[in-house]
Amino acid sequence: MSNNEGLPAGDENRRNPAANLVPPPPPAAAVLAPIAMHSTFTIEPFDRHKMKWSRWVERLEGAFLLFNVPDHAKLPMLLHYMGGETYDTVSDRLAPEKPQTKSYDDIVQLLESHFNPRPLEILENFRFWCRRQGDERMDESIDDYLIALRKLAITCNFGNYLPTAIRNQFVFGLRDRVIQARLLEVHGLTLDRARELAVSMELSAKGGQEIQSRAKSEMNFVEHPATKSAKAKSAGKSSNSTIGDAKRSACYRCGSVGHFANKCVHIKTVCNYCRLVGHIQRVCQKKNRAPERSDTHQLESGESSEEDIEKSDLLYTDEICGLYDNAVESCRVDKFWIELFVNQAAVNFEIDSGAPITVISVSDKEKLFPSVQLSPADLSLVSYSGNAIRLLGRCAVSVKYAENTYRLMLYVAETKKHPLLGRGWMKALHIDLRRFYEEVHTVSEISPVKNTSEAVKELISRYNSVCDGAMGKVKGLTAKLRLKPDAQPVYLKARPVPFSIKQAVEQEIEQMIRDGVLVKVNHSSWATPVVPVMKLNNKVRLCGDYKITVNPRLIVDEHPLPTVEELFANVAGGDKFTKIDLSQAYLQLEVDSDQQEVLTLSTHMGLYKPTRLMYGVSSAPAIWQRLMEEILSGIPGVTVFIDDIRITGPNDKVHLERLAEVLKRLSEYGMRVNLDKCQFF
Repeated sequence: MSNNEGLPAGDENRRNPAANLVPPPPPAAAVLAPIAMHSTFTIEPFDRHKMKWSRWVERLEGAFLLFNVPDHAKLPMLLHYMGGETYDTVSDRLAPEKPQTKSYDDIVQLLESHFNPRPLEILENFRFWCRRQGDERMDESIDDYLIALRKLAITCNFGNYLPTAIRNQFVFGLRDRVIQARLLEVHGLTLDRARELAVSMELSAKGGQEIQSRAKSEMNFVEHPATKSAKAKSAGKSSNSTIGDAKRSACYRCGSVGHFANKCVHIKTVCNYCRLVGHIQRVCQKKNRAPERSDTHQLESGESSEEDIEKSDLLYTDEICGLYDNAVESCRVDKFWIELFVNQAAVNFEIDSGAPITVISVSDKEKLFPSVQLSPADLSLVSYSGNAIRLLGRCAVSVKYAENTYRLMLYVAETKKHPLLGRGWMKALHIDLRRFYEEVHTVSEISPVKNTSEAVKELISRYNSVCDGAMGKVKGLTAKLRLKPDAQPVYLKARPVPFSIKQAVEQEIEQMIRDGVLVKVNHSSWATPVVPVMKLNNKVRLCGDYKITVNPRLIVDEHPLPTVEELFANVAGGDKFTKIDLSQAYLQLEVDSDQQEVLTLSTHMGLYKPTRLMYGVSSAPAIWQRLMEEILSGIPGVTVFIDDIRITGPNDKVHLERLAEVLKRLSEYGMRVNLDKCQFF
């Protein structure tokens, strides 16, 4: 029996004083023994080439929390699980001291400073702004690219500007120009919205490619009805051919199995039986069906029976994705254009009898009728290929045509295309298409101009004000610059000018003063150093180094420049080409008087306030591109890229008519071209 038997509860400590002593903590090995029994507590050694030290420590501390590891056991476990190579590193850094003499936090901080030294902020910013989708690997997805940008932005110290910086570089660095252009259209674009749209379009493009490739692979095993008939007649093969022969696809233009229809040499051949272009008589469908069709299958109304419709569908199923106009080049007809006054604004419409309604783009609506309110659209539209066309609404407008005024319904669509005049307006306005056809038909049959050089000289003489070499000034339009709400003026002193070009710079400044481009001022809150750019004939172009003064504080205009594909599409079908080079393009556009001080130049001759849009302003390309598209809108066969205008036409007469229209509009707006750099025909 124990000596404590019979004592009240809690009095046993008085008989056993040793019970009041707190036992010493067990050694680390004793604590680790039960923990080591948990076989699930494992973590791979740290590898600096595969992960960051901070990320590895986060995983280790998560395991500590999961398995209730006490604080005094964290250091031994850290030294154990970090691996031999990392342990050597920390030992060498602490020598002659031992790692066991330091605390857990000391070892973590020591290795953090060793593996992740404080980066150079300017270098990290450079890496961030240079990052493009696909830099790491060609198959990099949009989500992977966004993750990479977030990782690079960690060390860039963007602060509150972080979401905007990631959004901007995300859009700028996208590999797909179609997705990029779509994002540039969205006003108030956020990073989440940009990611949502981009990923959606990426998945849509991949899905479309998969569908097309699947359909193409299936079409390769479908034998055309014309091929079956041609094989049966020419080769005498029976209907019970082998499975391998049945799967072979053949050209329906000639019946050969060695190529597809889009590669056939008979793509422009005229059939001797039906006189249609694109196939030969041996596989002609009309000839092959003629003996088989009885009078009972002919409908008195001239319409096709259901069986004929099904055969017709089969006939063109595999050619719907390849429409060629080469065979009908002689019958090519230009678009029909008509100018109407809508709400007292002149609008150039393309007449489209395939459109049931009249429709304009959102940008045209905001430009022409900004105050008109839209009501919900009462219908939905699809394109010829079946794609949905999004309508934003409709509005009633006043239309003046042939001295009469009509009240008609105008629809607004989310598109970039020019205005289309549909059948509804054509009927209401009593538009006779025959006069358009007669005009185009007459043009198409006119023989080429015999002496284009004389015709060009006559045009230059007629519009001599456009080519007089003086400084132009766009009439009625000014450039507006928008500063950020928190923008503060920046004043920088003039930079020294090399003696070799000092005289040329001074002559250029004096010439710009005479042209009214520069105005001498004695003081200004803004001042930007000039950057002289040498040109031919020992002349210079004065640009402002606005990237260090105005551009960071400017809300950049985001009007997209045309892509290469769009430029080529606008001049497709042309025979000869004319290039018009605008003389000192930006300097022809006046800047709003309230914003001229922002562009003040700091030169070795003093301060000069520009009255025109200067080279070096980040918004200048977009402002000028929008201006030129507005001035030259509605002229077919014309494309413009900033100061470069290209003109073409199917023949010399149409080419000259379009060239005359371009020169006429440039003259109306008071613009000038550099005749020395222009190339005609």
